[in-house]
Amino acid sequence: MACNPTSQHAKIRWNKIRIGIYDVSVAEEVFTITQNYDDITAIDIGLLYEILQFLADLNSDANVTGLIVGIVNNVMFVEEEVLASAQKNDNYTALIIQVLEFQLNTVDVGNGTLDRAYPNIAVQVLDIPSDTARDGIVITMLSMDTGSLSNSDIMVETHQDTPTDSVPRDTFARVVVPIEVAQVFTNPEVMEGPSSSNNTTNGDSLGTTTASVVSSDPGETMGVSAIDSLRVAFVVYINDAIFPSPSLALLNRETQEFKREINTPVVSITIGGQKIENLMERVNITFYRFEPDSLDPTCNFWEFNLGKWSMEGCQLLPDNAINSFSNEYYTCACDHLTNFAVLVDIYAEDKSPKPALRILSIIGCAISCVCLVIAIMSYLSVKKIRRSQTHKIFICLCTTLLCLYTVSLAIIALDTEFQHAEVGLIPCSVLAALVHYFVLSSIMWMGIEGFNTYLVIVQVFNTYIPNFMIRASIVGWGIPAVIVVATGGITIKYYAVEDYCYIRKWPLIGGLLVPMAIILIINIAVFILAMRRLQNSARFEGRVKKDCKTERQETLERIQNGIAMLLLLGFTWTTGYLTLINVDFTGLLFIIFNSLQGFFIFVLYCLRKATIRKQWRRCICCALLREGGSAESTGNSGRTPRSTSGTGGSQPMFESSSAISHTNPSFDNSNKI
Repeated sequence: MACNPTSQHAKIRWNKIRIGIYDVSVAEEVFTITQNYDDITAIDIGLLYEILQFLADLNSDANVTGLIVGIVNNVMFVEEEVLASAQKNDNYTALIIQVLEFQLNTVDVGNGTLDRAYPNIAVQVLDIPSDTARDGIVITMLSMDTGSLSNSDIMVETHQDTPTDSVPRDTFARVVVPIEVAQVFTNPEVMEGPSSSNNTTNGDSLGTTTASVVSSDPGETMGVSAIDSLRVAFVVYINDAIFPSPSLALLNRETQEFKREINTPVVSITIGGQKIENLMERVNITFYRFEPDSLDPTCNFWEFNLGKWSMEGCQLLPDNAINSFSNEYYTCACDHLTNFAVLVDIYAEDKSPKPALRILSIIGCAISCVCLVIAIMSYLSVKKIRRSQTHKIFICLCTTLLCLYTVSLAIIALDTEFQHAEVGLIPCSVLAALVHYFVLSSIMWMGIEGFNTYLVIVQVFNTYIPNFMIRASIVGWGIPAVIVVATGGITIKYYAVEDYCYIRKWPLIGGLLVPMAIILIINIAVFILAMRRLQNSARFEGRVKKDCKTERQETLERIQNGIAMLLLLGFTWTTGYLTLINVDFTGLLFIIFNSLQGFFIFVLYCLRKATIRKQWRRCICCALLREGGSAESTGNSGRTPRSTSGTGGSQPMFESSSAISHTNPSFDNSNKI
């Protein structure tokens, strides 16, 4: 079997290791080898890492450093599958990045700078006087070609030299470093001792600190007098080719409707050769957007030890946080310095919400709110109704639905601009948690409604349960709270989508869709059993001869009762699972059936009930009589009104002589119109 070119050169490389030749000629040879990137395998990536490690440990020459940058550029041309394999098996791509960072922080630049620009990577290394760094550092890369960094231009300025809240034209990447970073190098009160070795093979290549700096050399503590200047190393990668994430690849394989990917260049910044964390004043990183129409952007940094992107310590700022010529940029605020990028969802088609669906949602929720308020007041006003266990469940269900619609209207009102976070992370998470809670609570009360329907219609006998409403309240109000708190605690950093304040995919699946599916399946079984029992009753009654009109009326009533039961058991929420099909009309069905559920309840359980209508008429008549009586009493002041014989006092306005059935409200005998 013939060896590929990379393997042949690997033999030469090992011969030179034995004689300790690690100079610019070796770097040039490796650079030439890696230009044949089509032949490079995952094993070769490991060999390249070993070569670069030796070069970085033994040589800080500027020419060698420039060639190492070129080698990394060549590696970024290697096939995606090869780099992913090298990263997954041995973390080699992450180790190559760490070697590069180590080399940039040790290279001798004298009094000048080291600038290297290749198609895939551009770097600038310089030493800034500490006095200048105290004014804050602003690093900007300008590039008119978003497909190559070869002709990019990097500028390093201070806060005094350039405005920090605006972006120059043709900006490709920008980092605004706060004044605090320079202060931790020069303030002896925040200096800490050594924490790591300069061995680039284990963990991060930089020291670690908490709002302070740590020397990267063992046994050396950096005092104030030793810091005359700060080493600044700025790197921009045009894509995330050398940052393959197995977890991100797995997510994209499991998700068909969109692809989660990096939508910006990857920006790396190190200062003083140290790893700086937990800054009080955040570092602002501005990125050029490759896909302006992408969704759900999140700020991320590369976690070397885990080999994946993480959002910890980073937050996406609103578009108006900076002044730019267009909405072509993301701006992230992070409390540490490392490699940053923005992850987004890329859809095959436009997924922006349709204005008609938004308007329909607002109208539906508003109508349902009004209808539910009337329904709750009507049922509470009738003494015999509010004492009924069945109607107590109904009132609780209406109450939680009313809260759900109210919070939904608030979220819709706040979400004025698509793909833009109008509120902060904490209030947005609170709103998402409220929606999560009230949806779960509504479904729980629908489950309780299904259980009560089973007791009343199917079981019939031995249905008494002590303290039923107390137990039902624990299930309907308590269990949803436990689920929301548990879901939020487990996924605290990935709970809510800041764009429209709703829970993210995995909290949605585990904390909402799964318990909802369980309850809906149980309610479907209850519905089938109840309809079978009613069908058997209808057959028994069918033995008595009836005229066609009566038979049609009873059939219509049974259909209405079935629809009413479906509504209370939450069958309209099954349309939510249809939205996973990702077809426009499924979203329309979901909005119609669920935003108007309160209206449907009002029609079927208020307008349809003769008893409730009778109470409304009495209420209106009493109000008119009071108004007329008030006018009459004004004209006949001083007269003593005669009492009406046979009455022992005023009758409650909403009290009815005909009691509403204490069974399931869907089968009330007063349902006839």
